[in-house]
Amino acid sequence: MKYVLFPEQMQALDKRTIEELGIPSRVLMETAGKSCAEILIEDYENMMGSSVMVLCGTGNNGGDGAVIARWLQYYGYEALIFVIGSGKRSPDMSANLTLCEKLGIRIETIPTLEDIPRLELVLKSGTFLIDAIFGTGFKGAPDEFYTELFKCVNQSFTYRVAIDIPSGMDSGGKRTTAAIMAMATLAIDALKPAHLLVDSTVFCGKISVVPIGIPEKYYLELDPAQLIDKDTCEFPRRSRISFKNSYGNVLIVAGSSGMSGAALMASKAALRTGAGYVHLLTNLLLEGCLDGHVPEILINTIDLDEDYNVDLEDFDEKYGKPSVVLIGPGMGQDSDCAQILDFLINKKDTPLVIDADALNILADRPDLLRRLKGRKAILTPHLGEFVRLSGSTKEEILEDPLGELRKYVAKHQVAVLLKAHYTIYCDSVRLYFVNSGNDGLATGGSGDVLAGVVASFIAQRMPIHKAAVNASFLLGFTAEQLAKKKHTAAITPTEVIEHLFDLNDEVDFKERVCLD
Repeated sequence: MKYVLFPEQMQALDKRTIEELGIPSRVLMETAGKSCAEILIEDYENMMGSSVMVLCGTGNNGGDGAVIARWLQYYGYEALIFVIGSGKRSPDMSANLTLCEKLGIRIETIPTLEDIPRLELVLKSGTFLIDAIFGTGFKGAPDEFYTELFKCVNQSFTYRVAIDIPSGMDSGGKRTTAAIMAMATLAIDALKPAHLLVDSTVFCGKISVVPIGIPEKYYLELDPAQLIDKDTCEFPRRSRISFKNSYGNVLIVAGSSGMSGAALMASKAALRTGAGYVHLLTNLLLEGCLDGHVPEILINTIDLDEDYNVDLEDFDEKYGKPSVVLIGPGMGQDSDCAQILDFLINKKDTPLVIDADALNILADRPDLLRRLKGRKAILTPHLGEFVRLSGSTKEEILEDPLGELRKYVAKHQVAVLLKAHYTIYCDSVRLYFVNSGNDGLATGGSGDVLAGVVASFIAQRMPIHKAAVNASFLLGFTAEQLAKKKHTAAITPTEVIEHLFDLNDEVDFKERVCLD
């Protein structure tokens, strides 16, 4: 497993390691600093030249920086330390700075706004720079001094590597107003939410995790958020001695006049990822244009009685007792769609994937949302849909996407897969981040494809949370593979469908089987 820790969790792990294992904080700092120095030499030797500059804050992140400077000096580099700010130095920071002084490492101070021009002069040389000013404890917006300092650093031609997190970022994932823009980040012991959310591509660059020896069992007892990537992904199990009923029956309620593509893409994606049966329940007007388009799809149309109510008698008999129902892609928000959603919410034994127009119906029908509490269901909104669902403003969600998502889930007791250029899954007990994808998915229809894959994985007996995050990973990973062959602008959702589960050297889909 790969973990994503909030600042308070990382502090708790450090404290427990120090108190229970008797490992002094100075030893943990030494381990972190030495490991960072070794990674810097291994990965960035060609950029470092013969000298490096380390910007050290007055807290323990600055202490890490001082240890890095000492080890780089040991390995033959000329290190220059700038102590940034006038705050009280932590004991470990002071002790390591004293060691650097004894070893003859040059140390300068930049305590005030008026001192920044001295740093600017050194930066003009283009020296390799290590940012160890703030760690995970930074919150809020930087004051005038640090805003000007970050601006000075970012305007220089230095190659910049941040230790743990770029200074100025809120490690819990809130929006960054000003921070050092690093080309690379060395995350200490585990990723933090900010490494994976909205500002990470701008500020963090390439991210590497530096282990410092905290026991695995300590993580597990924290019940931390997890990362799904090519090392941790899982997929439905397949067997030679199986038949179509082994892989479930997906019912997709989708499509309306002018929106037949959404229904087709969701259905084809479910087929392409292994569902045994795919039924499509759609608008009567689409029957002619969809029938036979994909012969494997079983197409039915929404029947209305004489009072224009949806005829849902003999539901299970008509649709083969669905293993899961996906409702929403291109469906529209007419009264018949709301009737179907209302009916399906009452079928408590059938898992639901609620997407697109069905989400918009939920936003207008709080009574339906209340009935989803504790239900086997997942909502799959993009940011715009989540604005409508949550009642929060777009600005509030962009400011703190993780906080707004957790607040919504806690209030309504539902599972949500929030889609943006990052993906977060949250339910009442779990939090996952998905690390895959590119701008090739920034095209209408990508969400329909994802919804179809989520439904397919649930039909194949994956737990809802695993189906959601691994489907999301697969979609993003497929787009990444396509981007090796063409510009991301040329990637289309239908092409992504055709390449789902393509053989490659990075992920062995047959070996990465979900055992739940």
